[in-house]
Amino acid sequence: MVYVKRKTRQTLHLPAPKIKTKVRIPLESGDCYFYSFEGLCSYKEHIALAFKKAVFEDKPMIGIHCGCLRNAIESEHFACSDKLWQTIHYFSENSGILLYLGQTGCDKEDYNELRSYKVAAQMLKTMGIKSIHLFSYDPEQVRQLQEWGIEVAMPSS
Repeated sequence: MVYVKRKTRQTLHLPAPKIKTKVRIPLESGDCYFYSFEGLCSYKEHIALAFKKAVFEDKPMIGIHCGCLRNAIESEHFACSDKLWQTIHYFSENSGILLYLGQTGCDKEDYNELRSYKVAAQMLKTMGIKSIHLFSYDPEQVRQLQEWGIEVAMPSS
């Protein structure tokens, strides 16, 4: 895979993305799997938490959170913590995959302008997922995921 850095225009040749680590985490409500990746278009650390049998579903429910996992764990007053914990609770009781993107800026007003969801699409494809339901509606996530080849269906309310 060829990737060109935006600021320096340096061309990087990255290996095809693959799962680096998959660890089973037994929970009271069912198994959760922790995934880490290598060869993604970003050098930051990105992880996925797959609850129950979500990776085997036709269109799993996907939640995407960016750069705030540590802050959400350490501080109950962090802006994203409620949404993150609601997503984790819902997925652990039902089914779903939480993609945590190691990007910054989730507490900034214009954070969607800073986001690239290409890495999320790469993570999903690496897990064998090409069609999803989004846990929450974010038009920019929908647009970019579709642009990178992921079919996005919105959950029915």
